[in-house]
Amino acid sequence: MAFNGAASVSQGVDPTSFSIEDVSTGSDAGITGRRVYLYLSDGSTLTPSGSSTTYIDWPIVSGIGDVLTLTGILNRDYSLNVQVQWISSSPLPSPSTYLFSVLTTFTANLRLFLYTLTQLQAGNPLLIEDNDWFENKSKVNQLVEDADNATLYNDQYNAQLALNAAYKYYQNRNTYF
Repeated sequence: MAFNGAASVSQGVDPTSFSIEDVSTGSDAGITGRRVYLYLSDGSTLTPSGSSTTYIDWPIVSGIGDVLTLTGILNRDYSLNVQVQWISSSPLPSPSTYLFSVLTTFTANLRLFLYTLTQLQAGNPLLIEDNDWFENKSKVNQLVEDADNATLYNDQYNAQLALNAAYKYYQNRNTYF
């Protein structure tokens, strides 16, 4: 039977963390481990603080169904090409696959920021009329949507550009809001 590596990526309530689940099909008794590469749009890799490798080791526990949770790795939002590699001592011939990639754009940090602005607006409805407050909030919201849309078309570069532009509003929130 062939082995076909596959994974799903999800982000929960914590905007700085996400999980990867092994949803592979088939089996290969020779699989000894997995590696996860988180490629940024510039080709570099995102790794946990203090890591000396460009990848994250993902040990085999049960195999299919294993979940790797990366806590605190997203200090801001990124569009990441998440690549999982299954390491086998004796890989099965084609059509087996041992490499899986999926483009994932994380927007939870900026969405939390937008919700904070919504709470401020609810507490002070006049903010909508205050200088460019609402226009700036709308720009951030649109940039987050642009990042999501670029991801639909597998365009990591433009997804990250949109996130970077929105992040500038967050960094300068005392000026814009």
